[in-house]
Amino acid sequence: MRCPNCNNSLDEGAVFCGICGTPVSPSVQGATVIENSGSYAETEARPMPGSVPYGQQSMPMQQQQPTMQSPQYNNAPPAQQTSYGGPYSPPPMTSASPYTPPVIPQAPTPGGRANGSLRAIFIAASLVLLVVIVGGGIFVFMSRGGNNPQAGGVPTGTSATFSFKDDAQGKVNGITVESTTLPAPPAGKEYQAWILNNDESFVALGPLKQNGKTFTADFPGKKGVTLLDKAIGAKITVEQPGQHSSPSPSSVLSASFPSGTPDKYFTHIKHLLFQFGTPHNLGLMVGLRDQATILNSQAGLLKNVNSQFAERCVLWSLIDIIEGTKSPNFVNLQNKGCASVGITQSGDGLGILGKSMGQAQDGYAGLAAAHASLAASQSDSTGNTKTHQPHVQAAIDDTIEWGTKVDQDAQALLNALGNHGKINELVQLAGQVLNGVTAAGQEAPRPIKGEAGVLTDYQHTLLMAAVDLTSK
Repeated sequence: MRCPNCNNSLDEGAVFCGICGTPVSPSVQGATVIENSGSYAETEARPMPGSVPYGQQSMPMQQQQPTMQSPQYNNAPPAQQTSYGGPYSPPPMTSASPYTPPVIPQAPTPGGRANGSLRAIFIAASLVLLVVIVGGGIFVFMSRGGNNPQAGGVPTGTSATFSFKDDAQGKVNGITVESTTLPAPPAGKEYQAWILNNDESFVALGPLKQNGKTFTADFPGKKGVTLLDKAIGAKITVEQPGQHSSPSPSSVLSASFPSGTPDKYFTHIKHLLFQFGTPHNLGLMVGLRDQATILNSQAGLLKNVNSQFAERCVLWSLIDIIEGTKSPNFVNLQNKGCASVGITQSGDGLGILGKSMGQAQDGYAGLAAAHASLAASQSDSTGNTKTHQPHVQAAIDDTIEWGTKVDQDAQALLNALGNHGKINELVQLAGQVLNGVTAAGQEAPRPIKGEAGVLTDYQHTLLMAAVDLTSK
């Protein structure tokens, strides 16, 4: 037996539906049986009070009440209602026969329902629970968000940037932290910056100092600390002034940059700036910078050599630095006796351009270009990485072009020693490989083809690595 209104399962002999209150037995004196004229879907589709478009008329419903929709995080089912959208009203009594209330079973079966009073208690309890849940949600939201840094919340749009830089030894172990959107910390507190490591340890970068609307922290590096080795994240917290071994649990701003697998952009950032399988286990861009510096220095010796043999040793050195030891043009300076004229500097073996002269991944330039591209193409790549990767590529293109010309000039000079015009051209090109070219009206080379050298390349690789911290 089922209710003709809400289709609820009823006990045999029931007089009223325990859910919607509809009388289901015509034998009740004065009762009226309400027929269900629509399907469940049709009933649910009927507009709620206040939802009728302007200009459409409808008959007013007796005792209509707006129905409160359950919040999304509450798994309670929506409140039951009658077919006409309002609470149940008992049918009118007739004067011919007094109203006889239905018999309420003491222990309803699973298919049955309690009487109206129990239903009212249930509804009241549900409303109380709803108030508690909503109130608790508001409390949690206010305690986690808002503009209170003490509670771990800052205004939407607040951010900070962690920019990596060289330490005193020329390794990428320093960081500059800057934010122009952080609110003032609570009285008696300060912001502190941290690097999170994959072994759950931390590197304290120090407090952020306020200058006007800007907060900054400068970490020049620390002996024995290699930032990029284990780093997987960064955060800014609110702390008591002073040194701390670990941050407080609540972060004001944070970012994560996991690495270790090829599908993580920071894996390739580390290959560029921290470590790769190079002769000295340096990052590719660090090695490229170091070799370009040596190239420029060795090229300058050509203007001061006092013998053709010394000139020849310098030229062999330049070819070695550019092509590497795997090139058929490699000459071992020691075996040639170049130490007798003070020429002992050679490359590290990999070569700025490698045997392929930059056309394959067998030298610093080709490998660095490949890993910069890989960093920018991963799904977790950042805006900074994607923005500056084309700048890095432009500089590498210049490095390949100018480095190839240096190599060609060196090869030509081996057959025409003392050609001062060719020497001057070579020295100028070696300087361009390192420093780039400053165009007229510019203060420094721009990161574009024809201007950017290795130092510009290195700078924009650091910009690729910059991490933006945001509120969560």
